[in-house]
Amino acid sequence: MGTNLTPVRRRLRYEQRSTGKRVEPTDRDVLWFQKLHQHGPLPSNYLIAFTKDQCRSDTRSLERLGDLYHESSTPHGGPYLNRPSKQWSAISKFERTVYENTPAAEQVLRERGFAICKAARPKALYHHRLMVACITASMELAVRANPSLRFISEQEILARSPNKTTAVPCSISYTNPRTGKRQTLEKPLVPDAVSGIEYTVGGRRFYRFFMVEADRNQEPIRRADLNETSYLRKVLQYREVIGRGLYRKHFGMKSSMLVLNITTNFRHRDNLLDLVEELEGPCSHLLFQVAPEHGDELQVPDPSGTLLSGAWQRAGCPEMRIDQAAE
Repeated sequence: MGTNLTPVRRRLRYEQRSTGKRVEPTDRDVLWFQKLHQHGPLPSNYLIAFTKDQCRSDTRSLERLGDLYHESSTPHGGPYLNRPSKQWSAISKFERTVYENTPAAEQVLRERGFAICKAARPKALYHHRLMVACITASMELAVRANPSLRFISEQEILARSPNKTTAVPCSISYTNPRTGKRQTLEKPLVPDAVSGIEYTVGGRRFYRFFMVEADRNQEPIRRADLNETSYLRKVLQYREVIGRGLYRKHFGMKSSMLVLNITTNFRHRDNLLDLVEELEGPCSHLLFQVAPEHGDELQVPDPSGTLLSGAWQRAGCPEMRIDQAAE
C-alpha cells in the first residue's frame, strides 16, 4: 500500500516563511528584544549568552529565535525579529545568524514599560554597526561575570542626562603644519556608543564612563579638510569634550570619561597612537585595543572578555585595564 508524503520544505535562513504557529513573547524573548534595542544587531551566540540562566539548551534557543523571525501569527501583527540582509551579501551562510528588532518587538518593549531611546548615531554601514554592537554587548557580558561590577547602558546614561542625545557640541581648530592653514569646525562629537561601569570596592561605589570608537581600518588618519571625518578630527574633538570636561555638563555626570578605540589592525593602531602622541603628547583618556576578528566580513566573532580584562594601550602612558577601579 503506497503512502503519499508531502515533502516538508526547509525554511531558508534569509527568507521569512510562517508555518502559522502562534507565537507570543516570553520573558526570555523580551530580554532579547531589550538587548537588541540596547546594543544593535547581534549574532545568535550573543543573544544566547544573555539568557544562559533561562535556557540551558542552545538548540532550543536557536529554534525560538527562528520562530521569532519566521512566524507572523503574533499579538502584534507580525514577526518580532529581522535578519539584516547585508549579512548574506558576503557569504550565503554565516556560522551564526545576526538579528535585529522589528517594530513589533519595539512595541512589546513599550508595553512592558521600557523606554525606547533613539540616540544619535554616526552614519554607518552594516558591518560597522555590527562591530559596535558586539563590542558593547561583549563588555556587558564580561561585566556580568564579575560580581563587583555593574554595566551601565547608554539608555541609563541618557535617562539621567539633561541632554537626551550622545551628540556633544564642541568647537575645534587646527593649523596644518605643512601648509600653515588654520581651520575651525563647530560640529558635535558623535561617538559610536556610550556606556559605563559601576565598581564596588570595600563597600564603596566608583564610576567610570566610556565613549566607544569602532574602526574597521577604514577611517582615514588625516584629511586636509576638518569637515571630512578622520581620526585627526576625532582626536581634536575628544580633546575638547573630555580634556575640557564638556561631557560632564552634557551628560550631567561627575565621574571620569575614557574613549575606547577598537581597531582591526595592529599597524593601524600603532599609527593612531603616533597621531595621538603628536597632537597631545602623553594622553591618558584615549585607549586602544586591536580586535582582528572584526576585520573579516565572513566571520561572526564570539563575545570578547579581553575588552574588559585585557590591556589597553595609551600614547605616552602605561597600559590600562578597565575592569579595575583604579590604576
